[in-house]
Amino acid sequence: VLDRVGQLFGVDIEYDSGTIAGELALRRLAWRGDSVSLELSGLVVELAPGCLWYSRICLEQLYARQLDIVLPAASPDAGLPDAETGDTLVQFPIAIETTQLRLDRLHVKWQGGEWQQGRIQGAARISGSTIAVQRALVQDATLKLSGDGESGESIVLPDISLPLELLVEQAVLQGGAWDIAGTGGELDSLRLQGSWRNRNVQLQELQLRSEALGEWVAAGEIEFGEQWPLQLAVRGELPQLAGWPGALQRTVTVEASGDLASIRVAAELAGPVALSVSGSLNTLARDLPFQLQAQARFSDGLPLSALLEVPEALASVALDAPLTLAANGSLTRQLFQLEGTAHGLGYQPLDIRIAGVHEAARLTVEDLRLHNASGSNTLW
Repeated sequence: VLDRVGQLFGVDIEYDSGTIAGELALRRLAWRGDSVSLELSGLVVELAPGCLWYSRICLEQLYARQLDIVLPAASPDAGLPDAETGDTLVQFPIAIETTQLRLDRLHVKWQGGEWQQGRIQGAARISGSTIAVQRALVQDATLKLSGDGESGESIVLPDISLPLELLVEQAVLQGGAWDIAGTGGELDSLRLQGSWRNRNVQLQELQLRSEALGEWVAAGEIEFGEQWPLQLAVRGELPQLAGWPGALQRTVTVEASGDLASIRVAAELAGPVALSVSGSLNTLARDLPFQLQAQARFSDGLPLSALLEVPEALASVALDAPLTLAANGSLTRQLFQLEGTAHGLGYQPLDIRIAGVHEAARLTVEDLRLHNASGSNTLW
């Protein structure tokens, strides 16, 4: 029977033990399409026979020791055309449903990257070109993307096209890491609801928690091609940071758009000291060139000591709103200009403008201008 099923649906099946009427163990099950190849090893299934009358397979349980998925370069004649993108979608030969899915290890590989994870438990449906995940609990996942740029050059991101539609109703990741062109990071947990079709990912809600990054919730879309354009709305709580001013809260809202070679960001931090930041960043250049403008708004008379540590001689200095900052540069060198109004030390009020450069752990003030009702002073 298994041989006939394999011939009918183009599936390679290696029988191990059991019966179709009960628990069936398979050493290996593999299927190769034009746009994707799948191989399951150490497979145990328990069939619910009633579904066969409706031309689908229902499984009381589906367990596999390992699932390997390879996404090769798509053939021009593969699959069915996707009307939205012109890419192709794979067609699964038969509909499958399982309410008890258990997988010990998953490895997905494509040109320029791979995804590996440990144990997964959940429930899923497969029909036509769609995999719908009703629930999933995933442990210990790692994403690796290998940019093509050499040292000192821009990173070239791969195009990632999933030749099917993946619908995720509820997925939880416990423990994860990433390595994108040599830059890595870790997270404690992630919750996801969204969809992925070809290069387009729609995020209905993404919740991320990391000791190093804080807690964040995002929604929007990402296109995994052409430098990865995106449109995201994000809100989050920054982690505890050494030296973070006590007058600033850590709750942030962010709007991001553009692509990873020129991402535009607008951020707001509310509280007694409200901070607005806008700018752009090239995340694909290894030195991360950027430009930004920031403005702090607060009640007049804010002690300077509320924002940074100052010597006792400056303890009486206070600031009047607004305080503005313009900066540009890269990881190695940053130019800045800071403008504001202060009073104290006998000056009522004193307009201040400071311009300079930060490079190699050294801050150089190149232009200092002071002005009040009595006159002006400029230091070059």
